[in-house]
Amino acid sequence: MHAKHTMGAITLALLVFAASAHAQDRTMVTVGTGAGGTIPVGNVAELLDWGWNAQANVGLRNRSWPVGLRFDLVYNAISGENTLGGDNDFRIIGGLANIELKFNRNSDSGLYIVGGPGYYSLEWEA
Repeated sequence: MHAKHTMGAITLALLVFAASAHAQDRTMVTVGTGAGGTIPVGNVAELLDWGWNAQANVGLRNRSWPVGLRFDLVYNAISGENTLGGDNDFRIIGGLANIELKFNRNSDSGLYIVGGPGYYSLEWEA
């Protein structure tokens, strides 16, 4: 009877250890959002007012991978007056596919670098 309890305890300990080791290597899905002001600069600042922007991202990463994947969507809305006295309305919509390189893969926070191709669409209504 004592051997059965010992074998059961060893089996349980191995299962818990294997589950925790597997949990550390699993792929995580990250989700983020953001919003803020859009401030035109340079010559465009004379024609456009401040606007607003919103963004969302989804990422895939695993602590055992040297890089992660991140997909971003961005939206900007800016309005202003054109030289003829009418209104200018700009909408910028973008999508990006990035590779994310974290400096400390063992932390959920910290510095990282992202880079990759993107597509932006500019809509202008005068």
